[in-house]
Amino acid sequence: MRIYLPEKCKMSWISTGVYFLWNLLLIIPRVTALALFCSVLPCFIIAHFLSLWMLLVLVAWSQKTDYMEHSGWEWLYRAAVGLIWYFSWFNVSKKGIKLKMVLYYSLMGLDTMILLGFWCWKVFEYAGCWSSLNPYVVIPTLLGFYVVGILVKMIYYRWCHPSCDKEKTAELTEPKGKYRRAARYDMDIDLPPEDVAAAPPQPPTGALKRSRTMAANFYF
Repeated sequence: MRIYLPEKCKMSWISTGVYFLWNLLLIIPRVTALALFCSVLPCFIIAHFLSLWMLLVLVAWSQKTDYMEHSGWEWLYRAAVGLIWYFSWFNVSKKGIKLKMVLYYSLMGLDTMILLGFWCWKVFEYAGCWSSLNPYVVIPTLLGFYVVGILVKMIYYRWCHPSCDKEKTAELTEPKGKYRRAARYDMDIDLPPEDVAAAPPQPPTGALKRSRTMAANFYF
């Protein structure tokens, strides 16, 4: 995503490591809770996924995203965002980011505790499960990972997140302007900086607009 934003928005190795760490700490409890719930109530995991996924798709729709050229593709994008949100946070707009993150992690934390609660209930009902996993160890450990992951994320955005030049970022997300670097970028061709700088301005395309906007949202 950095290719579509000014050079100063690069992430250092430390930032990358901290970013990976808090994502890992938050995803582990989520995936583990889903797996434990599925192990005792496999018939209900599909209902849980569909109900929560549809709610998340509606939330993505409420953000009024406008990345695709056609409404059908836009709904497909929102469906993909809902799938990502089922496991991890992904920002799609610039407004009210902190509030949305608080609501999201509160909802996911509550949902994770409910999943673990159903698993614990089944463990008490079927005492044979105690030989493999002890709820008194598993549940506090997973909740601890979740809390530590949120704290590490706060540390990341406070000290490790790369800052952006807001004026340059705004220029890149406007419908008019110079898009030399973004337009000349190709996944298979790594152009030297002098060639990129010498390239004439190119008109934005739907894919470039989408990439620039996503990158700007990520580097809020």
